[in-house]
Amino acid sequence: MNLKTQEQQIGLALIGLGALWFLTTVIGGDSGWLWIAAIAAAFGVAYSRTRNAGFAVPCGILAGIAVGVLLEALLPFEGSAFLLGLAGGFYAVKTLEPKIHRWAIYPASILAAIAILIFVTQNALLIALVLVGAGAYLLTRNRSATKSVTVINPLEQRRAALEKWRSNLAKLTDKDKSEILSDAQLEALVNAPTATLEDLHDTLSSDQIARYGNQVLEVLRSAA
Repeated sequence: MNLKTQEQQIGLALIGLGALWFLTTVIGGDSGWLWIAAIAAAFGVAYSRTRNAGFAVPCGILAGIAVGVLLEALLPFEGSAFLLGLAGGFYAVKTLEPKIHRWAIYPASILAAIAILIFVTQNALLIALVLVGAGAYLLTRNRSATKSVTVINPLEQRRAALEKWRSNLAKLTDKDKSEILSDAQLEALVNAPTATLEDLHDTLSSDQIARYGNQVLEVLRSAA
């Protein structure tokens, strides 16, 4: 590495350090996570350049700690938020090097389980209220759905089925609907019990029965 390259890298590092210092000054308060994140980022750069699996461990763990500290500052979940962030850091180690750092899944799982346990213990009342609210919502929704079920009149079903069949047949044969069945005939078929072709003689002509009788019976049976 020549002198010019070294100077460039030192210059970039100084700029980054100054920018980080500025951010922590502006943010104030709980800004320590930024320094931890910066160190994690440095190990991340080293890992990306060298692909040395050793750099993945401090990179992931420090990043998890930084996230955990930030979550602790933002969320009212003391302890559990930090552990959850740290669990994510170990999982990141396993993700970066799945073959070499398979072990990281174990501390990640344990820390996540402890975080959940702490959260449940500290927020038992909140969780109970959420469960009760969810159950009440499901009961109310099911009751509303039951009330909204519409009971369909069998006569309306027959009328709708016959009307649909008449309209479709009129389009296929290029005829007016009344040429197939008049409105009066349709209403008579809706209201009269019809089971056989003989039953149609009181309503339809012989020509209509010959052409459409079986179709009419099939439509009426399907709508029953």
